[in-house]
Amino acid sequence: MDLSGFKDGLEVIVPHPLVIRVPLLGYPTPTAKWSCGDKELTAGDRVSIVTRSSYTELTVAPSVRPDKGTYTLHLENDVTSAFGEIEVNVIASPSAPKDFKVSEVTRHHVHLMWEAPEHDGGSPVIGYQIEKKEVSRKTWVKVYLMSTL
Repeated sequence: MDLSGFKDGLEVIVPHPLVIRVPLLGYPTPTAKWSCGDKELTAGDRVSIVTRSSYTELTVAPSVRPDKGTYTLHLENDVTSAFGEIEVNVIASPSAPKDFKVSEVTRHHVHLMWEAPEHDGGSPVIGYQIEKKEVSRKTWVKVYLMSTL
């Protein structure tokens, strides 16, 4: 089993498929068992597992935010067994800010307050874009871009 291509982990962007293909060596061809955390993965609606003499491949499609985690590959044949781990980060849009409040409205400005979102989408939130839409219009217009750095 060669996991050298995953030494820095794997990142996937929602909803692109999460695909982990691992080259294999061994005779007889080992059986492959995949798990994420403490849950064994089996072929189903979103999960496909293919094992050939030269590789094993796990596909999860479409990817979703909860697919983030440590994936473990356990290989076994009549001669030996081996396992390896791959860290998977799933990048998605962050959830909406929490506790959004409009604290003051005047003719010329509005004062908004909020807390950071519960889910950052797999990477730090570096800013917020404030947009407005006039009642008589159909489009939103950017009015402010705030950096959190």
